[in-house]
Amino acid sequence: MTVVTPGTNGTLKRATAEGQLLELITFLQMAEANTAKNPNARNFISGTFNIDSLVFSGSFTFPVITTVLAGQISIGASDYLNNHGFVAGTGGTFISDNPAQYLLEIATFLQNREADTLFNPQGLNNVSTTIDGDTGIFSGTISLNLEMILTAEGKTEFSAKEYLG
Repeated sequence: MTVVTPGTNGTLKRATAEGQLLELITFLQMAEANTAKNPNARNFISGTFNIDSLVFSGSFTFPVITTVLAGQISIGASDYLNNHGFVAGTGGTFISDNPAQYLLEIATFLQNREADTLFNPQGLNNVSTTIDGDTGIFSGTISLNLEMILTAEGKTEFSAKEYLG
């Protein structure tokens, strides 16, 4: 189980990295569809839910700025949405109030876990990312197995299945 701590009073509520990733992709998709939040009609995030296979597949591509200071490399995502309302909250595993930077944090966290056989003995690779230093673009793909329920109110709810220890 890839337990993470959601920030107190933060936008995301799931207590797993996989769950927060799915929540964040959903948040970004909704914000990109809102012309007040995305007046330049940027479409950096895409995703589909396959109900037959219970798999979410997504991709992302957005600009980043890479800097070197005192021997440390820092990568920062452009905050491309206006008044998005996203907050990390306090005391959580991930700390950025910029949702694109938060995505960079979660994706890097999951990739580090995928590379460690202690957390990923089955060798799964559900999150892949690249940073192109020439273009300043962070991009990647996501594949998450889903759990689906029909609530007593008749709503369909999806959540990401945990796949890492």
